[in-house]
Amino acid sequence: HAFTSFKIMVPAALSLGPGFVRAAWKLKLILPLERLPGFLAIILPGMYCPLLWMVYNWPWQLVQSGLLLTSLMCMAWAPMSFTIVGTVFKIQNPILRRGYLARVLRQ
Repeated sequence: HAFTSFKIMVPAALSLGPGFVRAAWKLKLILPLERLPGFLAIILPGMYCPLLWMVYNWPWQLVQSGLLLTSLMCMAWAPMSFTIVGTVFKIQNPILRRGYLARVLRQ
């Protein structure tokens, strides 16, 4: 019964992470003076990636291949690129200059 519940709950929980991150980025584009969407775009991947790694970790424990480990880590931690880009472009701050906003919009 526990495995059935796991199969039902995990896809629903994992599908919310990328949606919330993309929604935070789009909300930041709509409301460039607000700080909260920028903070969410930076923080949410840090909460979502460990959960994704937890799900991807069990196939590696069965096979234990170095190539599989590398590919699963790349897949699980790829959303952290949103955090890196958000930190580099300082998306948590209000975007006041037009040139700076244009650089963020190009990404």
